[in-house]
Amino acid sequence: MEVTCEEVSIETTNIPDGSTLQVEVTYGNGTTQTEDVTVTDNQASVTLEPGDLNPIHVKITYQPDPNEPPVLLYDMGVMASDAPCGDNPAVVDVDVRCDCITIQTENIPSGSVLNVTVIFEDDSEETYTPEVDEDGLAEVDLPGDRNPSRLIVMFNGDTIFDEFVEAADGPCTKPVCPPGLNIAYTRKYGEWWPDTYDDIGEEVDPDVFSIEGGKKEVTICAPFPFAVSYATRKKRHNGRHCWGDEKDHHDKKHRDRKQNKHHGDPTSCDCFKDCKEHKPVAAEPVDGQFCATISCVNDGTRKKESKICWFRVHCPDENGNNHKNSDNNLNNDSTHEDKKKELKAREKKKEEREERKEKKEEKEEKEKKEEKEKKEKKEKKERKEDSEDSEDEYPHAC
Repeated sequence: MEVTCEEVSIETTNIPDGSTLQVEVTYGNGTTQTEDVTVTDNQASVTLEPGDLNPIHVKITYQPDPNEPPVLLYDMGVMASDAPCGDNPAVVDVDVRCDCITIQTENIPSGSVLNVTVIFEDDSEETYTPEVDEDGLAEVDLPGDRNPSRLIVMFNGDTIFDEFVEAADGPCTKPVCPPGLNIAYTRKYGEWWPDTYDDIGEEVDPDVFSIEGGKKEVTICAPFPFAVSYATRKKRHNGRHCWGDEKDHHDKKHRDRKQNKHHGDPTSCDCFKDCKEHKPVAAEPVDGQFCATISCVNDGTRKKESKICWFRVHCPDENGNNHKNSDNNLNNDSTHEDKKKELKAREKKKEEREERKEKKEEKEEKEKKEEKEKKEKKEKKERKEDSEDSEDEYPHAC
C-alpha cells in the first residue's frame, strides 16, 4: 500500500475483480473518511479529500460473504510519503534506536512540546514530552534494554503519528558488564592512565571509559554497568612524594628495571603503603550510560589535604583482585600460583614496554640534538660567508 496526501493506493492478492473493500482513513485532526472501493486487476484506490490533511491510520475490511462478518485485511498507522499535507503539523520521518528516537516534524514551531508514547514488546509503555528544536527535530531517550514496538506522537491534542516501529539496532538488551573486566588506573604525567593496559586482553578496551577529574575527584563513565574500587591518602605521607604525584619519581623508578615493581605490586616502592581502601562504588545510569564518581573527601579528612591514590574498574559482583589486597589474596590459596606467574609475566611485559618507550625517547632526543647542531653549523657558516662578502664589497682603506 502507498499513501500520499491525495491518495491511498492498495494492491491485493486472492481477491476477485469486482469485489468491494471498505477503507477507513483517519487524519491527524481526528476526522475520518470512509470509502467503498472496487478491486480491478488486484488494484484499488481511495482519493483523499480535500488532500491537505495528514493521514495517520488506514483500516481495510473485506466481506466476501454477506452472511459472515467482514475480514480485517489491514489496520495500521501510516504516514504520507509526501508529508506534510498542507500547513498542518506532521511527522515526516522517525529514526528508532534502542536508546533513542529522533522525530522529524514539519509545521510545528520551535520550542513546542510533543506528547510521545512508546509501547514496548513486553507491553510496558513510557510517556515523554520532548521539545521541538529549530530544525523541527525532537529526541526521546529510551531505556535501551527494551524493544520499542509502537510509537504515538501527539501535538495540541491531535495524533500526528501512530505506527508500529522497530529499533534499527535491535534487539535491545540490557547492557552487561564484560566478563573479566579488571583495569586499574594510576596517575602519571598529570593524567589517569590504565595501569594494566597490556594485561586486559581483547575483552575490554580502556578507551570505552571516559575519565574526568584529578587527584581530588574522578568521574568514570562507560556504556555498561561496572563498579569502582579505590583508595585515598593524605597529600603528604612519611615525608615523601610518590611516583603517582611526581613525574621525576616515576621516571627514576622506571629507568631501573630491577626496581620496576609498580605494576605487579603497587606497594613495592611504598607508593601505596599508607593508602586507605574504600568500599567499591557502583556506577548508576546517567544519560544513556553508566557513571560513578569517587572522591577523596570520603576518607574522613579535609578534601584539600587528601587525594586519590588509585582506582580500579571491575564488574559489580567482583570484590577481590584490588591493588591493596591482590598479593595477599594470592598467598592465601595455593590454587592462585598460576596467577602469581601471570603477574610476573605482566610485570616483565610492562618493563619491556617501558624500556622500548625510553629507547624511543632517547633516540628522538638524540635526533633533535643532531638536527639542532647541524642547523647551528649551517647558520654559523652562512654568517661567516656573509661577513666575507661584506669585506669584499667594502674593502678597508689602505
